[in-house]
Amino acid sequence: MIAFSEDDVSGKWDLIAEGFRGEPTESHLTLAQEGTGLTGSYDAGFGGPADIEEGKIENGEISFKISRTFGDRSITTRFTAKPEGKKLAGSIVIEGMGDPRTIAMEGYRAPE
Repeated sequence: MIAFSEDDVSGKWDLIAEGFRGEPTESHLTLAQEGTGLTGSYDAGFGGPADIEEGKIENGEISFKISRTFGDRSITTRFTAKPEGKKLAGSIVIEGMGDPRTIAMEGYRAPE
């Protein structure tokens, strides 16, 4: 296995996490890595793709957030994950809908 510092997480990822009703939901992530910085977009299928903010790689972990506004409600979703080759494993924290909700997330490089 290649060490994380040599891996490039750029590309498309398919993510799976628990939905609000407990069912698995799929979303899509596109990342561009430059050094320790990450840019890209996240698309959960509603509201269209959102640009990621504060994307970075630190201590072998990627992290970023997305911010959305629905009416008068602002929702921030924070992602953290450890890449291992063609897989990601981590969590999503959703803020702005009552108490913050943390759910497990896994991801896989999308087929080319």
